[in-house]
Amino acid sequence: AWATNLETGEPVSGLALALYRRDGEAAGTAVTDASGFARFDYEPGGPYLDGVLVVSEEPGTTGFGMSSTTWTGDLNPWRLGISTDSGPEQAIYAYIYTDRPIYRPGDTVYYKGIVRDTNFGRYTLPDIQELEISVNPNFYVGEGSFSDTFNVTLDEDGVFTGEFVLPDDMPLGTYSFNITGDYWLSSRSFTVAEYRAPEYLVTVTPNQTDLLRGQPTNVTVNATYLFGGSAEGLDVHWTTYQAEYTPDFEGYPGFSFSDSADFNYVPFTFFGGGESGDFVSDGNAVTDNAGNAVIPIPADLLDEVEAGSRVITFEATVSGLGEFPVSGRATINYHAGEVYAGLQPQNYIVDAGNEITTEVVTVDWSGKPVANQNVEVVYYLRDWESERVVDYGMRTTRWTPVDTEVGRETVTTDADGEAVTSFVPESGGTYIAVATVTDSGGRESMSSVSFWSVDESFAGWRTDPNQRTMDLKPDKTEYHAGETARILVQSPFAQPVNAWLVIERGNIIDQQVVTVNGSQILEIPITADYAPNVHVTVAAVKPVNRDDPDFPYADIRVGFVELVVPPDQFDLNVTITPGALEYAPGDTATFDVVVTDQAGNPVQSEVSLALVDLAVLLLKEDNAPHILDAFYAPQPMRSTMGSGLLVTGEGMAIEEPLPGGGLGGGGGGEAALDSMRLEGEDDNVRRDFKDTAYWEAKVITDKNGRVSVEVPLPDNVTTWRMHSKAATTDTRVGQNSADILARLPLIITPVTPRVFTAG
Repeated sequence: AWATNLETGEPVSGLALALYRRDGEAAGTAVTDASGFARFDYEPGGPYLDGVLVVSEEPGTTGFGMSSTTWTGDLNPWRLGISTDSGPEQAIYAYIYTDRPIYRPGDTVYYKGIVRDTNFGRYTLPDIQELEISVNPNFYVGEGSFSDTFNVTLDEDGVFTGEFVLPDDMPLGTYSFNITGDYWLSSRSFTVAEYRAPEYLVTVTPNQTDLLRGQPTNVTVNATYLFGGSAEGLDVHWTTYQAEYTPDFEGYPGFSFSDSADFNYVPFTFFGGGESGDFVSDGNAVTDNAGNAVIPIPADLLDEVEAGSRVITFEATVSGLGEFPVSGRATINYHAGEVYAGLQPQNYIVDAGNEITTEVVTVDWSGKPVANQNVEVVYYLRDWESERVVDYGMRTTRWTPVDTEVGRETVTTDADGEAVTSFVPESGGTYIAVATVTDSGGRESMSSVSFWSVDESFAGWRTDPNQRTMDLKPDKTEYHAGETARILVQSPFAQPVNAWLVIERGNIIDQQVVTVNGSQILEIPITADYAPNVHVTVAAVKPVNRDDPDFPYADIRVGFVELVVPPDQFDLNVTITPGALEYAPGDTATFDVVVTDQAGNPVQSEVSLALVDLAVLLLKEDNAPHILDAFYAPQPMRSTMGSGLLVTGEGMAIEEPLPGGGLGGGGGGEAALDSMRLEGEDDNVRRDFKDTAYWEAKVITDKNGRVSVEVPLPDNVTTWRMHSKAATTDTRVGQNSADILARLPLIITPVTPRVFTAG
């Protein structure tokens, strides 16, 4: 809790506070320190963070005040792009994975779990030695549904492994391995299906991956059997989608080559064109004797699409003789011009009245410098107009930008495609630099970048009084240990006010009282402990000001920002090298595995190895996330901030409540094979077919980070994928994969229709 005097805005020390649960039960007392902070030892009840009340003194006495964590008003961090979770962190986390994502009834599921005690992105070996695991359907499948429960034992590295044989009559559907108890994050799903694995792989290859808008091209769709050889005479259905193209060229980190400042502002909407963009066109074709279908892309493909560079996603679905669909996709970049202009301010935050210098580069589509290009750079001051509207049954604030030109300069890039432009902002606020370059054909390409001018007297930032929010602007999108984050606090209060600065990841890492004055820069040194992320909250409190005729009342603004710090210190490099790229069925394949850290030093770790038919993996994506993401994905914000100032109506425009309250591989087996066996050919008949050729849950690399394995291949003719995941006891993790081909010089494959007529 943080206590401030509403008359002066100063922190209150020595104030006796009492904590109550939501039901009114007393839960503790504390006294504020010199910063006005008080800390309670508190164990949440049933629903986590269900709400507490803090009261100072008695009603009617000097120093009386009260606040509840449920008094959040319309302050919702998720609206500002902050991931939140109001539930408690689970005591343990198990990264469970299986040898493959899909099985047939009767198959054996090989599984592994890496178990750790949790501490908001910092893991330790668990104290527990046994866990109860259940296998249950994800959805109720009616009478005769399957479920099972068994115990697993953890070894000294916090790992459990095993195998689970699916019943022959297991109902089809999606199932999960779950730890008994409230450990839903540790669940891992797998699919049970009478599947038919695809026999071919579909690749999509454009003749050119980069074109000018208005140029035609061809796209080749190829279907190749996984055991090698072309798939002829198959039906192809293709579709194209378009979306905005955002170039990002290696060698120019931090440069903007697109409208990153959102100069061409488009309001946020819940409805979009899907993952691949908006539909453009579709058609049909047939593969030739080389397994190819060549699709012409006409010059007028984007004639009805808005101006600017666009990216086309070309998706092709190939259906075999058994009508089994397999898809592939590729992208084509359609450029608005032959040259791009990139912008990068030397500082994203500058004091008003000081010069800001912006680097300009001109490059071609591959990112190579283009010399002697004229670039026009226009500077705008961005203001915002707001109105209250009803969207999706909720009252919300709609913002419209108002951009005023405040400067213009034309520069010419040198032999290295570089130039510099400068500008002096006269006042505080948000500024946008817009660069336009025109190529030899008269075609224009535009890019933009934002920067901010700091002026202690400026308080005209975009801030929503209905939500009591303000923006926090970091000077970078991610940070590394040893750097200092500079965060611009866009306070709407022209006077200096006290603010509560909190840095947290699950628990509070640091807190202090800071002063913000219209435009304030907060510097936060970044340490390795901040990986993978921390959340920064600034709550600024304006005291009563009876001399202000517009708003004499006390007020509050709260800003949130997430600082991302890549977890490089936990990332392992896993390299898998096959002994050969091609084998015959029944051969013994060899694989060498090397594990190193980010500096290239060998790491002794335990690794799992799974060799699986790629045809099966094409049916379902990996059912486990990347192991680094699983352990070190950015943590959600877990705290809730409440204040009486967030719910007071003093000075606010009256809004009537909205009606309704708003929205808050088997089959047949050996017996069937025996009935079809040819006399005299027994020794040459392939009969050992597997979807998983090899599984080893735990292999230990040596002091050089190396381990080698030999794998007898089954009789499948296919592409095999070896996948490995590595982990150490201090939870450094990594994964990788490698493919080999198992084939014969001649393949005959039977094709049956999907439907027979009885008799």
